[in-house]
Amino acid sequence: MKLDVLRPGWDQLQEEGIVNAEGARLFRSDGSSLLDAAGQFGVNAIGFGRKDIADVIAETIWKRSHLSPTLQCPERIALAEVLKQKWLHPNLDRVHFVNSGSEANEAAIRLARHYHYLRGKRTKWKIISREYSYHGTTMGALSMTTNAFRRKGLEPYLAEMPVVPSCYCAEGESENSVNKALDALRATIESHGADSIAAMIVEPIGASSSGATASPPEYWQEVEELCRQHDILLISDEVVTGFGRTGSRMGYDQAGFVPDIISMAKGLTGGYGALGAVSGRGEIFEVLEAGGLPLFYHTLGGNPPACAAAFENLKVIEEENLLDRVDDMGSRLGELLRPLRFQKGVKDVRGVGMLWAVEVEPLPGLDIKPSALIVKKGIEKGVFYWPGGVSEDHNIICFAPPFTVSEEDLIRMVVVLEDVISELYL
Repeated sequence: MKLDVLRPGWDQLQEEGIVNAEGARLFRSDGSSLLDAAGQFGVNAIGFGRKDIADVIAETIWKRSHLSPTLQCPERIALAEVLKQKWLHPNLDRVHFVNSGSEANEAAIRLARHYHYLRGKRTKWKIISREYSYHGTTMGALSMTTNAFRRKGLEPYLAEMPVVPSCYCAEGESENSVNKALDALRATIESHGADSIAAMIVEPIGASSSGATASPPEYWQEVEELCRQHDILLISDEVVTGFGRTGSRMGYDQAGFVPDIISMAKGLTGGYGALGAVSGRGEIFEVLEAGGLPLFYHTLGGNPPACAAAFENLKVIEEENLLDRVDDMGSRLGELLRPLRFQKGVKDVRGVGMLWAVEVEPLPGLDIKPSALIVKKGIEKGVFYWPGGVSEDHNIICFAPPFTVSEEDLIRMVVVLEDVISELYL
């Protein structure tokens, strides 16, 4: 049976599939392996095949395979406490568990809407998002997403939300880019009216849709101030950037702002369980509870084995000093990738920590995007990359390998990409 979710260029994985995985390697049924440069995009933090995590999951399944999210249990309590004590800003003192990043962003916009609604500000419902964003596949999250490919055909179901430019600063353009982006944000707030805007959602460092784009601290400081000034909640989408991916505990730490609400998933469990979460200022949750509109639950939200996996995953990151390793190996990855800027067909190389992107030029006449073709050829050469971008002319190859990846494997990932690009852009 063929899956209907594979991207163009992944044909050769249809029949063989992946039967095993260890460290940064995926193994096919014929015994061959793929280096996972993508970390299944940004999910795999501590590497595949950790028996210590598997043992904790097995033990928890025997005790509590599932409990209604309305019931408390040791795994949920322990995970919420470690998040508040070691990972989140002190202002973010409440946690609600869901199953995925899309659900976390749905919960975030429900929090924002009901917070204003119950305070008597019932005209505040719009969510400002930024160009080149991706916040999930559920309809609310997709309404805040500007990735045209993911929205295609679903437009009738999506709410129209205000969109402002992102603020990616190329070399020498920082002040100009920041001013233009902030002017556009101010104009959007004025044209829509602050009394109609509930929140602004941002990726503190862009993920696959934009390709590891970052904005300078002065941009984020002004965004935070504008949101405070107009009673607009600031939501940080940490689905990719959370839990060390950028070299900081959370992406907002790296960017230099303090959000009102954050969404989390991916690196929370490192792929060892299906789990997402939303956290926010206690006042926001208290307003909902006082008004009788608490966040609604999904059946498997906060699944005990998944919470146990997340707790152990975060413990490994701490005990094995993997944040320091992200800094070291992320710097090395940047050193390896930057020379590709001078290669024919490459538009840009950018990134931070273990989140990097190589943007390539369009190639007219192909039946698939250049990024998809690069992924296909990478698989043939034994490396799995992740394609990004928001349109046919926006071609990005993403790097988000496990924090535990070896330098030898990083070199291999970059050398293969260099070879593939050379073949494609003769």
